[in-house]
Amino acid sequence: MDLNDDAIYERTINYYETDRMGVVHHSNYIRYLEEARCFLLDKAEMPFIEFEGNGVTIPVLEVNCKYKYHVTFADTILIKVFVKEYDGIKFTIGYDVVNKANNQPVIMAETKHCFTNRNLRPINLKKHIPEFDQKFRVLNEAYKKSVDIWFFLVYFLTLWYNPIKFKNYELYQKKKRKEWVIWN
Repeated sequence: MDLNDDAIYERTINYYETDRMGVVHHSNYIRYLEEARCFLLDKAEMPFIEFEGNGVTIPVLEVNCKYKYHVTFADTILIKVFVKEYDGIKFTIGYDVVNKANNQPVIMAETKHCFTNRNLRPINLKKHIPEFDQKFRVLNEAYKKSVDIWFFLVYFLTLWYNPIKFKNYELYQKKKRKEWVIWN
């Protein structure tokens, strides 16, 4: 696998995952995130079974999820999964979930994790499985490059297509700062 390629996990919604309103119950999205995370690790040739075989566990420290729109039975979702942050001990996985039929955002989420030994003591992945550490670093760098490119494009298009509005915004910000100084 080229670690710079997007990892996109596809999943069809089952009937039992919906609630009385006919939409996916919010708690199921956490399971979808875990499935996508396992997919990313498998695609990067770092399956969970190898982590555990080397005495490394990956507990979830935090889950943040913004629900944008619902999906229902038989809908198919696409989950783009990526490594947002990585320092060798902790890491953050990001998820962009869209409905495959109309590309409508469903949720935006992230999960935070760390690497521990079997006694749940934090460990540095580089010392335990150096080849996996390197793969995580490549995945994280690929994400950083995509964010840098996206930021540049948005900034450039803002200047290119509407320089007057952008200049007015800068003037507004200067005026706002001056008013703040006067009032304080």
